[in-house]
Amino acid sequence: MTTEVRSPFIALSDRGASLTHVEGNNDWDVKNGDVRSYEETFQTLLSKRTFADIINERKKQGKKSLVIDLMGYGKVLEGIECEAGLAVALSDQRSPLDNKKSILITGNVLLFKTWEKINDWLTKQDVPDKKANLILCRPAAGIRGLTDNIDLHFTLLNNMWSLLSRDSGILFTQLPFMSIDSRSRILEWQKEMKIKYPKQDCEIIPLPPELAFLGGVARFTKTPDSPDRLPTLQELQKTA
Repeated sequence: MTTEVRSPFIALSDRGASLTHVEGNNDWDVKNGDVRSYEETFQTLLSKRTFADIINERKKQGKKSLVIDLMGYGKVLEGIECEAGLAVALSDQRSPLDNKKSILITGNVLLFKTWEKINDWLTKQDVPDKKANLILCRPAAGIRGLTDNIDLHFTLLNNMWSLLSRDSGILFTQLPFMSIDSRSRILEWQKEMKIKYPKQDCEIIPLPPELAFLGGVARFTKTPDSPDRLPTLQELQKTA
C-alpha cells in the first residue's frame, strides 16, 4: 500500500504563467541589492534591528539558520552570517567578480517546479525541520512585471509561508499595491487576520510616496500556533 505525499505548495499553472521581465531591464538591477539596501526597504518592520541581529539571536540559542533571498541574486546574503543561503532568480546575472557566497537556483516563481527546487534544497540542509528561518523577497520594481493578478500574488505568499520554519521563522516581503482596489484588499486582509489570529505577527505597511513603486512591505513570523496556510480574505470573512 502506498501513501500519497501531498506537496505543501499551492499548484501554479504552467500555462500563461510567465514573468514579463526582459533581460537587461534596469528595473531589475536592484534585485542585486546588498544587505543595507534591503534593510532600508524593510526598516519600518525591523524595529531598529538588522537581519544579522535576527540570526545572531538564534545563534545565542545554539540554533542554525537557513536564509532565502527570493527573486534576488543573493548579494544580501553576504551580509548575513548564516549556515546556508539560497538565492532564487529568473536567471543568473551575477558577474564573475561577485562574491558568490550563496547557491542560486534559476527559475520562474510562477511555476510549480521552481518551488519544488527550493524545497529540494531545504531537505538537504542540516537543520531539524528542513525549513527556512529567514526569507527575504524584495524584487523592487520587478514586482510590477510579475503579475497583475492579486490572487496569484497571494498564492506566492502562501508558497513562501510553506517554506518558513515554525521556530519563529520570519518572512520579509514586498506586497503589490497595483491599484486602489488591490491596496484596500491587502489592508482589509491584514485587519481580518488580526481579528481571527490576534497572536499572529502580520504587519503590512504601505511605503512612502517616493518608494510607492515598490508597493508595500510586510513581515510575518511563523510559530507553532500559526495556521498551516494563510487564509484568503474571503475565508476570513466567512468565519468572522
